[in-house]
Amino acid sequence: MAQGAEPLLRLEKVSKSFGPVRALTDVDLDVPRGEVTALVGDNGAGKSTLIKAIAGISPADSGQIYWDGQPVHIRHPRDPAALGVETVYQDLALADNLDIVQNMFLGREQTRVFALDEEDMERKACETLAGLRVTTVQSIRQPVASLSGGQRQSVAIAKAVLWNSKLVIMDEPTAALGVAQTRNVLDLVRRLADQGLAVLVVSHNMVDVFEVADRIAVLFLGRLADIRPTSELNTQTVVELMTTGALSGESGGTAMATTEDPQVSAVEELTEPSSDKAAMAAAPELMAQTFGEFVRAWLARVRGGDAGALPVVGGLIVISILFQSLNSKFLTAGNLVNLLIQGAVYMLLAMSEVYALLLGEIDLSTGYVAGVGGVVMAELLKQGTNWPWPVAIAVALVATAAIGAFHGTLITRIGLPSFVVTLAGLLGWQGVMLLILGQGGVVPINDKVVNDITSGQLTTVAR
Repeated sequence: MAQGAEPLLRLEKVSKSFGPVRALTDVDLDVPRGEVTALVGDNGAGKSTLIKAIAGISPADSGQIYWDGQPVHIRHPRDPAALGVETVYQDLALADNLDIVQNMFLGREQTRVFALDEEDMERKACETLAGLRVTTVQSIRQPVASLSGGQRQSVAIAKAVLWNSKLVIMDEPTAALGVAQTRNVLDLVRRLADQGLAVLVVSHNMVDVFEVADRIAVLFLGRLADIRPTSELNTQTVVELMTTGALSGESGGTAMATTEDPQVSAVEELTEPSSDKAAMAAAPELMAQTFGEFVRAWLARVRGGDAGALPVVGGLIVISILFQSLNSKFLTAGNLVNLLIQGAVYMLLAMSEVYALLLGEIDLSTGYVAGVGGVVMAELLKQGTNWPWPVAIAVALVATAAIGAFHGTLITRIGLPSFVVTLAGLLGWQGVMLLILGQGGVVPINDKVVNDITSGQLTTVAR
């Protein structure tokens, strides 16, 4: 950082506690433009807590954050995003079933006349990837599931840069990557800084840190032990700061380590996890040599809470066995088809809820909004109104879309919590539905096409 220049991000006396545990204590940190600042520290030093405080996921309890010299308050992930802060977490938060363009614009899709503007999104994705010189992907329409670890990291970084970000925070960007993939990611990180962006990198790999960072900040037990230009440090002094919080002598701060030093080599081996060790930590059963080891590793993951789809699959198996024992016709083809038809509505509602959860939001009104749509359609089809069934369905869909747009506006534009908005919507729209139904509570539908659709017997007209 140039002498006297104002840093893009400044933290002053930032502290954070979780109950009686003090995770951060009076941390002062400057993150300048055009430089890579590495944040290092032992496990539990507070690195993740600090970047979560900056990202608005776990706001600081006290202290002041300055952005471009102006004090700001970060209380929600939307706050740093509005400033130009984007965070690339270690799990990357990419959807494997979507392609590169869809991932880069996930939650921020471009529209044109009530439809996705695919051409504009593809153009912007290509420009961003080209600007970062990401040339390893075959196509921007390539599914993320088919990408290598380095390519996925590149897409996640490009996704962050796409939104005119000024500060990019990266958590362990080279973890579990091979040599070639690590090289590509480090080059990409360096290019971000060369383009004038501020970059904050959290890493345990000292080789990567010294290769890409301009400055190194060391955390020790929630406090900033020291922050210096990389040229004034070496692996040994950084490890000393990480483990003791201070240097034994200032002369050690400028002595450069040599590869022949066995002590430094031993330290590097302890502080630089190999891709094999990282892969084993992420999925130990992949490193199993025998079937017994595989089973034990898998059971250890399940006991640790990484059960995946096991509870769902196990529940379905138990339910199937129970109902089959009560009625031998339960698992017949006809009954399974009938169950799928009856459950189709609930599956659609569940899918809509999953989309909300993927965006980190909560929607409690999905079922009742769908109920309002059904009541609107029924009122238009009942005797005395007799609207054509396609028009009645279209009006019902427009009504539900309008309700969703109303909820979305309150959440995205005004900033109200989605839980509060949709809980109020659940109660409010339930009242609207009851008001429309009246005292009878039932609206008979005599339209043959609609009745056939609901029963799964599509008429010739409906087809």
